[in-house]
Parts: sequence; structure tokens; C-alpha cells
Amino acid sequence: MGRVSKRTFAPAVAAKEAKIRYKAGIYARLSSDQDRKKNESVEVQVRIAEKHIEELNREGTERIEIADRYIDLGKTGSNFNRDEFQRLMQDIRLGDIDCVVVKDLSRFGRNYLEAGNYIEKIFPFLGVRFIAVADGLDTGMRGSNTKQMAAEIVRYIFALALSGNGSTQIARILNEKGIPTKTQMRHPERADKDGRMQAPYMKVTPVAEYLPKATDRKQTA
Repeated sequence: MGRVSKRTFAPAVAAKEAKIRYKAGIYARLSSDQDRKKNESVEVQVRIAEKHIEELNREGTERIEIADRYIDLGKTGSNFNRDEFQRLMQDIRLGDIDCVVVKDLSRFGRNYLEAGNYIEKIFPFLGVRFIAVADGLDTGMRGSNTKQMAAEIVRYIFALALSGNGSTQIARILNEKGIPTKTQMRHPERADKDGRMQAPYMKVTPVAEYLPKATDRKQTA
């Protein structure tokens, strides 16, 4: 009996202790290196990234190890022809880095079309997790995109309500646009091949999923 217990328990312990591991590269950038005080802000950027990684390691099921730090001084954010950024990309291609952490998106780049191309296409293709700490963006965290989507839906629903639409009209508009409820966002298999929610799940009641907290705050203000 003891033998059977050990054999069945060991895999469970191993699974519990297993963690997803990432090799992170912290990237920081300054547009000018002429002022010493500005140079010190590179240290601030790096420290913010390091602290965030420490918090993720304490709270999450993953383990992020800092492999290197990449710092571009006196480099414009309008393009990605920067020495340290190119070194970062080379290390990614070599498999030495699979997680990029920055203080915020502006430090990553100010050409948002090109930055978006890296975040939405290049990094996912290369299997790289991207974290912009101050912007709350983490492509490796489950639910981060869902929270962003829910926030946008809330703003859209309130805009429709302020335009004079009632709950029934709002539900109809959301149905027509294929916008999911919170429950549906947890079940992406309900979407059709074009990514739209199969009609018509949204009724009057699900609209309220997004509204009670905001409504309560308004009444108590």
C-alpha cells in the first residue's frame, strides 16, 4: 500500500512544483546622454522592470530569470536601428531571451506602427513574452487582454447609454457587432471562424454584467 501511495503522489508533487521559466531581457532607452540626471533615469527604468519581475516571481506560477540588460543611450525612439535593441533581437534569435521587459511602451519605441508590429507579430512568432510595466501590458499573462477588452466594452456601453439607447437597444447593437459578454469571453470556442460571437447570446441581462459597479458608485457619490 505504501508503494502505491508514493507512486501516485510523486507526479502530483512534481506538477505542483513545476514552473514556466523565462529568460528575460530588460530593455531601457534614453533619447539623450548629455545630462547625467537623464542617465540616472536608465537605472530607474531598469529597477522598475526588476521589481516587477520580482513581484511576478513571488505571485505567479512562472519563474523569470534576468539574462541581460540592454540600454540604448542617445537613441531616438522613432525607429529600431539601435545597437542594444539589435543585440537584444540577436539574443532572441539565438534563443537566449524569450521575455522582453520595459518600463513603458515609450521606452520601447515611439513609432507605434513599428512597435505594434513587434508586439503583435514578430514577438509572438518568435515565442517571446512582452511586458510593459507602467502600461499594464503583459502578453504572457492570461486574462490581460480580456481585462482590456472588458474595459473597452464598458466604455462603449456607457457611450451608447448616454446617446439615449436603452438596455434592449444596447443588447441588439452588441449582438450585431458580435461583442461578447464576460461569460462568452471565457469561452472563445463560441466564436465563429471570423472571430465573432455566434448569434445571438447577448440579451438584456448580460449587458448588466458590465454596469452594476459603475452604477452603484454613481448612486453613492
